Amino acid sequence: MGDPAGVGPGITGTAWAKLRDQVEHAFFVIGAPELYEDRVPVHPIADPGEVHDVFSNALPVLPL
Repeated sequence: MGDPAGVGPGITGTAWAKLRDQVEHAFFVIGAPELYEDRVPVHPIADPGEVHDVFSNALPVLPL
C-alpha cells in the first residue's frame, strides 16, 4: 500500500474506476477501507475469493 498519506490511494481509485467493467483485471487492496471511501465506492472483503463478486460495483478492500 505504501504511505497512506501518499498518492497510492488516488492512483488505486483511478485504476479501479477505469477497470471496473473489465472483471478479468479485477484486483483488491489490502489496507484501511477509509483511505479509499472518499474517492470511490468501497466494499470490505473477508477473503480474496470475493473480488469478482464485488469488483464492478466497488473497490474490494481486505482490511488489515
